[in-house]
Formats: sequence, C-alpha cells, structure tokens
Amino acid sequence: MGDASRFEPNERYAELIARLNPPSFGGIRSIAYKLLSENYSTSEIHGMYDELHHGTRVLDREELLWRYLYAFAPKHMKKMELALSRMWRVFRDLSKESMSIIDWGCGQALASCCLLDYLNDNRIFIPLDEVVLIEPSELALRYAALHLAAYGITQTKALQKYLDDITAEDIETKSPVTLHLFSNILDMDGFDMKRLVQTIGASASGVHYFVCLSPVYNNNNGMSRIELFKSYFTRIDTVRQERRTQNRVESSAISDLASLIKPQKTTEENFTMELLIFKYECGKSSVVDVGYYPPVQFFASYELDCMHEDAELRIEDDDALSAFEVAAPFELGAKIYDDVNPLFAVLNNIIVRGLPTRTSPFVENAFGFSGNARVKDDLGGIAFRCADGCSEAIRRAQLYVPIGVARLEKVIVEALITGLLDVSRYRWRVIAIERDVPCAALAFEDLRQMLWHASALSKQFKSLKMPEIDLTVICADEWLDSPLHLDARVAAECDDRMRSSKYDMVIDMSVLGEIDESRAAFSEFRARNNCYFVVGRSNSVRSRRTIYTSDTIEYEPLGSTDGFGRFQEDEEMLDHLRYFLNLLFRKQDFRPGQVPILNRALQNKSVIGLLPTGGGKSLTYQLASMLQPGVTLVIDPLRALMQDQYAGLAAAGIDDCTFINSTISDKERDKRLSHMEASEMQFVFVSPERLCMQSFRNRLSTMRDLGVYFAYGVIDEVHCVSEWGHDFRFSYLHLGRNLYNFVHTKNGSGHLTLFGLTATASFDVLADVERELSGDGAYPLDANTVVRYEDTDRLELQYKIERVPVRFEADKSYDARHVIDPSLPRAVKLSNSYHDSERASKSEYLALHLRDAFDEIEALQQPSSIECIKSRFAERHNVIDEFGDVELTCSVPKNPFDKSGEYEYAGIVFCPHRANTPISVMHNAERLSESIADIGTFVGSSDGDEDLDAQSFESLELFKENKLPLMVATKAFGMGIDKPNVRFSVNMNYPSSLESFVQEAGRAGRDKRIALARVLVSDYSLARVRPDYPGDGPIERALKGRWFYEQDLHSVLDYYGIRIARRHVDIANPGNDLIENPDYATNEYFYSQNFMGIDFEKRTLYELFCKQSVELVRSDRDDQSLYRIENLLDEVISAAEGTGLVARIPYVSGKPEKGKQKPINHEDNVQKMIYRMCCIGFIDDYTQHYLNRKKGFFLIKMVRKKDGGYYDALKRFLMRYYAEERAEEIVSQVLDYRGDNEIQKCLGYLTEFVYEKIAVKRKRAMDDMRLFCNTGLDSSKDWLETNEDLKDFIYYYFNSKYANDEYVADNGEPFSLTNDTDEGKQGSFETVMKYLRVVDDDLVGAGGTPIDNAKHLQGAVRLIRRALTDENHALALLNYFCLTQLGTNESEALEQELRNDYLSGMVGFAQRSDSQEEFWRFKQRFDEAVEAAPHRYDLSQLSELHDEITAKVHLAALHDIRKAYLDD
Repeated sequence: MGDASRFEPNERYAELIARLNPPSFGGIRSIAYKLLSENYSTSEIHGMYDELHHGTRVLDREELLWRYLYAFAPKHMKKMELALSRMWRVFRDLSKESMSIIDWGCGQALASCCLLDYLNDNRIFIPLDEVVLIEPSELALRYAALHLAAYGITQTKALQKYLDDITAEDIETKSPVTLHLFSNILDMDGFDMKRLVQTIGASASGVHYFVCLSPVYNNNNGMSRIELFKSYFTRIDTVRQERRTQNRVESSAISDLASLIKPQKTTEENFTMELLIFKYECGKSSVVDVGYYPPVQFFASYELDCMHEDAELRIEDDDALSAFEVAAPFELGAKIYDDVNPLFAVLNNIIVRGLPTRTSPFVENAFGFSGNARVKDDLGGIAFRCADGCSEAIRRAQLYVPIGVARLEKVIVEALITGLLDVSRYRWRVIAIERDVPCAALAFEDLRQMLWHASALSKQFKSLKMPEIDLTVICADEWLDSPLHLDARVAAECDDRMRSSKYDMVIDMSVLGEIDESRAAFSEFRARNNCYFVVGRSNSVRSRRTIYTSDTIEYEPLGSTDGFGRFQEDEEMLDHLRYFLNLLFRKQDFRPGQVPILNRALQNKSVIGLLPTGGGKSLTYQLASMLQPGVTLVIDPLRALMQDQYAGLAAAGIDDCTFINSTISDKERDKRLSHMEASEMQFVFVSPERLCMQSFRNRLSTMRDLGVYFAYGVIDEVHCVSEWGHDFRFSYLHLGRNLYNFVHTKNGSGHLTLFGLTATASFDVLADVERELSGDGAYPLDANTVVRYEDTDRLELQYKIERVPVRFEADKSYDARHVIDPSLPRAVKLSNSYHDSERASKSEYLALHLRDAFDEIEALQQPSSIECIKSRFAERHNVIDEFGDVELTCSVPKNPFDKSGEYEYAGIVFCPHRANTPISVMHNAERLSESIADIGTFVGSSDGDEDLDAQSFESLELFKENKLPLMVATKAFGMGIDKPNVRFSVNMNYPSSLESFVQEAGRAGRDKRIALARVLVSDYSLARVRPDYPGDGPIERALKGRWFYEQDLHSVLDYYGIRIARRHVDIANPGNDLIENPDYATNEYFYSQNFMGIDFEKRTLYELFCKQSVELVRSDRDDQSLYRIENLLDEVISAAEGTGLVARIPYVSGKPEKGKQKPINHEDNVQKMIYRMCCIGFIDDYTQHYLNRKKGFFLIKMVRKKDGGYYDALKRFLMRYYAEERAEEIVSQVLDYRGDNEIQKCLGYLTEFVYEKIAVKRKRAMDDMRLFCNTGLDSSKDWLETNEDLKDFIYYYFNSKYANDEYVADNGEPFSLTNDTDEGKQGSFETVMKYLRVVDDDLVGAGGTPIDNAKHLQGAVRLIRRALTDENHALALLNYFCLTQLGTNESEALEQELRNDYLSGMVGFAQRSDSQEEFWRFKQRFDEAVEAAPHRYDLSQLSELHDEITAKVHLAALHDIRKAYLDD
C-alpha cells in the first residue's frame, strides 16, 4: 500500500473522506482505521506503533499516517477539546470578525479539524480567511489539505518546512485576528525557540491568540518549553494556563473491552497536558529582546564524609546547595532529550543520584593534604575522616569544593549530551574561571575515571573516552598553589593570549555567587560550538531533579563458567565494575556470589539470584540499576521491606527513590506517582498488587508516551512467588506476565529485564518460581537464569532447638466414679484452642529464659566451639579450613536489656499471630515488658488499624536506631530488615517452611559475629492405656483411653501393681502424630485456610462463574453498555470465537467472623479462581479496583477461544511441569473428565492437580520444618553438636536432595549422588543409569514432577563438580541428561554445555572401559533411556555429535593398538 503513490493520498481514502458528511475528527479517524485493518494484519499494525516514535517522527508513508490517527488522535482530540473549551468566550466575541489559522507542525491538520468541530458543535461561525499549514512531510501536508477540504476549507497555504526555516513573510496574515495552534510542537527538539519567537514578532499585525499544548514534562530549568516560549513575549494577556493529568482511576468496562479486543496500542485514555493560551496584541505586546537565553536550573551536590558526619560544619541546608543555575549562549536543558546516549545518561544519573550524595574516593583522597584519611572498616566499607583543627579556608574547601565538582560534572555531561563537546577529539582545550573555590581539575579527572570505567565495561560504547584535557584555571590568589588543581595551569588573571585562544569549553564557575549580566555576556573567551557556560548559585528552588532514561546498555561478561560449573571472574572487567562499587556504595569488594548475578543482569539477561541472608542481595540490583539509564521497579512483599530498602539507598547517598504503599496518604501517593511519571525517580518500590491496578498501568503507559523508560523489574524475596502466590497473595502468580507486558524499556521489544532475588529458595521453590514467571505471555527463562551461591550455611549463624515442657490442663471428666486414689496424678485434657495452656507454656518459658541467649552465645564463643564451627564449615563445603583469621567473637554484655539511651545489641522474637493467643506479638510484648523496659512491636498487616500501623513503623525506626534492644514481631519482620547488631532471634513456633525460618533467622549476625537462632518447640511425652486393652478391672476401665504425662501413668500403674505390655500403651511425643502437635497445628491452621479442599474450590468456581449475577459487556453487540447475566461461563461458551467480553466480579475482603469460613466471594477466593481461569485461557487479563477496605471488584477480560483452545491453554500450563508428550497425554485424559464443556473439564482437572502437586508440596514443607526441629532434639548430643547437624540439614536442603548423603526417595531407595560418586571421586555406568530414573513415576512421587527432579539432579551435579579438580564422566553425562530434560531455550552457552558434556562423558568412559563392547552396550542403553524419557531438547540435532564420539572412540582404540604393537 505504501508504494502506491508517495506524495498523494490513497484514492480510496480520499474518496471516503470526500463523502464524509458531516465531516468530523472522529469520522476521519474511523476511515483511517478502516483502511488500516483492511490492508494490514494485527501484528503489522501493532509493529507500526514503534515506528511512530511517540508521534514525533516525520511521517512519509500513508499507513503510518493512518496508524498515527488511530493511536494518538483520540488523545489529541481530548486535549484540543479541553483547550478550545477554555476559549469559548473568545470565539463568541470573534464571531463578527474574520480569522486566519496558523497550524504549526500541523501533521494531518488534526488541531485545525478539532477547532472546526468545536465551532460547528457550538454553532459558532467565524469567517476563515486562510489556514497556514506548516509541516516538513509533503504527504502529511496533502492529507491535511484533504481533511480541511472535507470541511469546505480550500483557502490553505502549505509550507513544507521545518520551524527554523520559517520566515516572517511565510506567516504574514491580513486577518484582524490570527490563531496560532501549537499542539505537541513546542516540546519537540530540533528548533531554536528564541528565533521562532523573533520570526513571529517580525510578522505580527493585529491580534494573535496562541493555543499551546504539550505533555507535562519536568525540565531541569524549572520552566517547561511552553513557559519558555511565553517568557519571550511581554505585556501579553494570559487567557488560560494549566497542567492536567488524566489517569483513569476506575476504568469503564467499555474502554477496558476496547483495550482487549483491539490489540493495537492506543493512548486514548491516559494523558498529561500542559496548556497555555495567551493573547498578543500589536502595539501593546512585544517580543523580548534578549542577548542570551534564560538560565537553566540543574541539581547536583557532593559532600565529603566529614561533612556528612558532622552536620554542624554545614553552613546552608542541602536544598540551597543542590540547586544551581547555568547560562549558555543557546537553549540548554529546556530541550526534551528523547534519544540520550545511554552512557551519558548513566553518568548524569550517577552525578545527581543524591542531593547531596557522597563524593568519590578519588575526591576524598585529593583532600589528603588537609588530613583527610581513610578509616578502617571491618565490614569492608570505604570511609574517610578529616583531621581536627583545620583552618577556615580548608573548611570552606571541604564544604564547597565537592559541590563545585558535582555541578561542573553535571554541566560537562549536558555539553556531551547536546553534542557541544566531541569525545572523538584527541584533546580538549578548556579554560575555567573559578570565582571562589578550586573544582575544575577535580571534576574533569573524576568524570574521566567514571566515563573510562563505564565505557570499558560496555560492549557498544568502548570508544567513548574522555580526551586529554588541556586545562587552564583562573582563580583567586589564595588558591593559586592548591593541590586541588592537580596538573592544570593556574593563573590569577587572564591575559591576551588566553583571550585570543579558542577553547573547546569555557566555564565561568561560582559555587556561592549568582549569575549577573556581566558574567552572562559570553564575550571574554572564544568557544568552539558556543560551548560556553556560566555557573552560579540559585536563589530559590523552582524545579526538580530529572534522571535520564534511554536504551539499556549491554555490558561485557564479567567472567565465564568452567567445566566444573565454577564461575571464573574476568579480573579486568571486574576491576572496572569494582570502581562503581567503590564509588556508589563505598564497598571495598564484592561478596561471594554477587558477581555471577551481576554478570547476567548487566548483559540484560533475566536472572534469579540466590545469596545467603546478609549476603548483599540488594546491592546487586542497586548497582546494576545505577549502571542502566532507566527506572527500576522493585516489587517488595512488605511495607517494612520497602521502607528498609528505601532507607538503605538514602544512606548510600541515593535519594532518587520512593515507595508507594498504604502507609502514605492518597495525596502523597499521587505526588510520588507523578514524580515517577516525570522521570524524577530511579528506584520505585511497590507491592505486587499495584501492577494489577488499572490506574497504575495507566501511569506506566503515560511514562512510555513521555519517553520515560524502565531498566529492570526486580522481585525482591522472589521465593514469595511460590510460598505466598498459591496461598494468599495471588498477584504474585501474575507478576511475570504483568512485568513483561506493562513495564517497558526503550530497546527493541520493550520487555524489561527480570531480576529476582532471594536468600532462601530450595530447588522445589525455585522450580515453582521459574514456572510462574515464565508462564504463557511472560518471561522466556533459560536453565542459566537461576544463579545460586549455595552458602545458606553462614559461618557466624548458629542454631538451637529448645524444648519447652508443655503444661496440659487437668481432664475434669477423668475418674467420674472415683475409683482412683485422689492423691495420684490425674489425666490431662488435650485442646486445639490457641488460648490453651499448651501454648501458654512457651510464653512463660520465654519470659524466664530470654536472657539465656547471651549465655549460649558465650558458650559458642569458647575456643573449642569456634574451632568446631570453623572446621565443620570447611568440611561441609569440602574446602581447606581457611577461616583461622576470621574473627567471630563479640563482647557479651552482662545486662543486655538494662535501660539505655543506645543499645549495643538487639534480639527479635518472631510470633505466628498478632494478638489474642499466648504465642502472639501483643501477648508476649506485654509479658516481657514486665522485665524489659524498651520493647518494640511490629505486625505486617493491621487490617486497617492505623494506630497499630503507626506503632509498628515507629518501633521499626527506633529498633534500627539502636533505641530498642528487643523487637517482638510477626513473620513480616523476617524479610530484608538489615540491622547488623542483632545477636539472636527466637521463634515462638517453628515456621511453615525452612525457607521462612532461614529468612527469619538470617536477621541475626549481619555484622559477621556469632549469632544464635533459637526455636521453641513444644516438648511432651504422654501415655495412655489403649482403648482396646483387654483388661476389664475398675482401675483399667478408668485408665483406658485417658492421656497422662508418661511418668504419671507409670506412677498410677505401679501404685496398683498393674503390669501392662508395651503393645497396649500409646506414647505421644513431638516425633509422632498420636495427638495433635500444638506447634504443627499452628501451621496447619494457616494451611487449611489457604487449601480448603477440592470440593470447596470446585463449588467456589461454580458459584462465582455459573451462578453469580455479574455485569458484562461484549464486543459483538451494537449496544456497548453494561448488562447483567446470571451464568458467565455459559455466556462465554455461547459466544462466537474471538468475541471479547469484560465482566465485573464483586468481592468482599477482611477477616471472616470468628469460627466462620471465608465467604465464597471473599477477595482471596475470587483471586484464586481468577488464577485458575487464567491457567486455562478463560481469563486473559484482570485488574483490581478497591472501593474501600471491605469491598471492591475485579474486571476480568476474556476472549472466546476456538474449540479446543482451552485444552491448548491447559497443555501450555502443564508444560511448565512436564515434557510436551506427557502434557498431551494428560490433556487427552481430561477429555473424559466430568463436565458439560471443555472449560469445566479443564477446571476440574486443574483443581485436582493443584491439590496433588502444589498443596502436597506445602504440606511437605511443613513436614521438613518439623523434621529439622526434631533433628535438633537429639537428646544423645550436646546442643553445640546438634547445632552442626542443623546446619548440615539446612545446607543440603537448599542445595539439592540428591546432594544430601542421607536422602531416600519416596519408593524407599537411597538416592544420594554424593554417596554414589564418593563426593565426585567415582563414577560408573551403573550410577549413571540409576540417576536417569529420577524422572520415572515411582521416583517423582506425590507432589513432585519430572522437571523438579531433573533440577534437583542438576543442582547436585553442579554442587559436586564445583569441588572437583578432575573431570567426572558420570557427572558430565548426568548434566547432559538434565539439559535434555530442561531444554536449552536456544541459549548458546547451554547448547555448548550440553554438547561438551555428552562428548567428554562418552569419550571419557570409553577410554576408562575395560572393553569396547562393554562401553558400546552402555552407550546404547544410555541413549535409549534419554530418548525414552520425556525431554525438552530435540535429540535429532545430535547426529553429528554421535558420529564425532564414534570417531574419537575408534581413533583412541587405534592409538592403543598402535602403542601395544610398538611396545611389543
């Protein structure tokens, strides 16, 4: 279509426009969409959107003109309607006069058409003399004339010119009134605004009205381009000036439907608008005659550590020192940077990251002459301290020089971005006039280092290096000999030679002085490209800092993985990255495991990183984000974690960050969202639920339209996707799809890089996480996505399981006939109440023994204990004991809880409940407050109790500031809270999984000193005479079936001389389930609330989607209004294929009444069912809308699939768990399931699947946690010994079940790869064939899947190989097998690994085999087994590899024959 005629409108389009009656903007758009859809596919139309460049491109193809009309015209029309409505009085008064229109950058004359529509709709008649159309695209001009002709406007003047080419003669009009339309033009780059205004002034006669519209941009000079335009006029009358943001808070069903059934991108519903309408009257108004451009306000400020630590040394507040003015002989800063060089954008963002931020170690060292010196930091930090008693001049320098350095670096970066400075030159000649303190030499050298390291790390910007700097400095006499000038030439005043020279850059710099006219003359020196800057202080703050966003940068690999699975660092690249670690976070070096995670992230590859608690997870995403020119969206599960991360960034000098959660007011939330939208924030912390809100998605859409882009989507504590997603926060299960589809980068596909982080994720949990994040329409993840640093075993963190004797109530119904001597012990009563005495025992125990933690830490710090801890750690990791010099001990206070203004150490008590039970936060805080003065409490969710919220966060701040020695909290306090001096934690009840426990325990010992995690476990030993005991005497009858403390039962029996065989006595203790274990029951309660049973869930699905009355709108109805239906499922089934539907599903929220289940329409139940429906393709998307704290609704969006389409969706879901063949087999069985249609059958199977796989895993996690605790109750060992057993348990649990030397499969068969290979030293045919069975049904077991087992096996292989120095051929073949099971997802690295391991494994075995026949039989068995297993890799690709193996084996055999022959 586009080649039919380059500069003439399409004939069919022209014909339809001519027949349009009456003409209208909407009609024009409809015709454009009609031709677009008739001639192009949906995917082609979708692809055109990016070619529009947000509507800024000069369009020369008709399909792009149509696409623009469809994508941007609705927004254009809404904005123009708003603007024109502000002029109705003006138009009414103009009805007696004629008018001309000048449509600047008219495109297709859409602004003029909107004007004509407005006049027609409001029956206002104004004679039009002429319409002047200014547009560089000839085709667009012809379309503009065609559109106006439809309105009967033929008096048009078409100017095919750019704005800088317009002359005064071009725009002269003879009308008494001229209306200028600037619709989305003044915000464009590429023209000189001052020149444009002067041209308008030279041509003007009569009265001129200017209607100026643009998106709302935050520009660095404090005024928008529209305001700058206005500033060039004087004595004008402002008709209207306003800023407006339209973001739908509650979407209409119709517009949601439109977004669903029309997959092309549009921007109809959301926009920002800056509007200015003013009147210019010749003879009264005029154009300002200025010789220079208005100064720009920028922000940048550094400070030395000594200034940061001693607030008294600061002379002014941070705001006054952070803002500054820059004047230049051209427009600076008012430009809209749409295509910033990504590396320059990164430099800008580093410079402005904090106001103020910490200066670089280089600048700190430059102050060494004044006594500034680095101080020792045991935790690997970099800090400086200045000498006491410095002179007043030195103090001034310490305060103001870093500020000047920051300002000058910002100006240099702006000069680079605007192209005024050319980095390709060999040398820059620069002259700097320093009017108060020396800063130029430091700034250029500091920035040179920054640019050099960044470019060296990058792949595509290696040529960007700072040229050699030939710097001349003119300064006051007192600074002539300052070492801060480095090697620059320094003079007290300029001479004729300087004035006659030409410089690449001229800087007139003052930190304290303002810019005056004499300094802004730009006449003293000659500057190439007008690169002349005058810098001065601001007398007020009128703008806000802006971060620059652009294409993400692909950095060089930081190393590679060797044949043993070990990451080998590239020291050269690492040195460059280490520079930014030093600069941004003042850390001396990386911690183990951080670099492999950064390696993937900086190459823009999705990564799920595992590091131990306290291992520096947050730093990995923060450092990567600072090296990318984009916003990072961080998903945090808890409000406290958001605020902790926010505070951590601020403490590092990075304050361009914010969090958005329920602790802030609606007004503050909107303010922060606006800052995000305006590119003022580089880090934004939100909950997963926010991505399901339409209003937030609208913000994201607007950001993309404004050219504000993202870099990373970070999921902090990513294990929550698995642990919480299926339980009570279903928004986690949609995170992969939501991040993938709604948060965009500038590059290519626009899909941002996924960055998941956790400290605690077993292989099972990781498998869940990968499945949910890589589901249908989400992230494609490869087998290298997960980067593990398997050191959940922290050297400093120790464990103790403490027995708490349970006190049971007396059984009042016991011995009703009074046959038992009343002096004897009585039977006890068992209870399942949370208020019972069983749990009260723990509260009493805690109050009595809390201080024991410090005695136990003292015991752990004895030399023999420390030696044991270190040696067992080395043994566990199969390394030589290299920890002799590692200091673990700390001082132990005698009275740690005695009241103090500041506490040296702290502890945390974790409780499963907020209140109302003996093991709750409030109960134990009150109990402990009787002996401890300062106690904080923290609950994660207060159900709307604002006072409780405030109390929690106040306690959090006091705790972090060392004002509280003890925090009593729910598990919400167990993630991410970073406080180095926590010495111990106590769990009142063991958590529901080891993942949760390790998170909570990991709050302790972050200063790398001995810390202790204690778990209180209910201990009891009860006994009863079994009810079926045959003895029938009165004593026996009274005793049968009654529970006693075990020793009490023996006392009663001994008293009466009764001997009962052991087989007739039941013994109940925490190791068995003869009675309800109170600890296990606490977790089982939460489990039962989340998994309420297959029948309940099926009934819920039926009630919600087959019986509930809902409001609906359909795409196939002419009447697009809401109507009510009674059976949503039938409505969808009866619709034609491709029909779009949007339904409104109401819900209630909050806790149910005591003793009652959640109602069917409870928020949690509805979300759970929505997820199930998404899995089978019934629901394509949904948004959540909150009416108040107690109720709201979901808008679910559906498209009727083709027959069989829901089976296809179920198959895609199952392929997350199984190979394709197995998924197909299951779906074929689903065809026979009970149900009236395929949706019902799919849902029936899916519900059963959830309980067979996911619910079973939750139960297994609870059982594993109980087993862990029972391991620590081994009475045959001292607790210091069982501490090491507990650490072994955790270590192997998180690494791989097949790495555990005691692992036994569900079928009872030992399956420890560690044992079977003698820790990697041995390998046999039998071992290989044994482990190929891990995907067989008898080894998969309940709750498992073949893919999960393959991941466990791969984890064990990699763990064992990492400790080897020689190749193990069995492990190589098993890794090859795992990769065939898991697939390579087209990863070249994995493809090469698969081939290399198969080749080396087979050739190695061939060389080791005693006979060739034995080897070839093994190879045949192995290949057949791999082929038979359900694999995700196309094995037919390996035919050449088989030939290569055959050739190598035969060649080796020939060598052996030849050698034997020669030896003979």
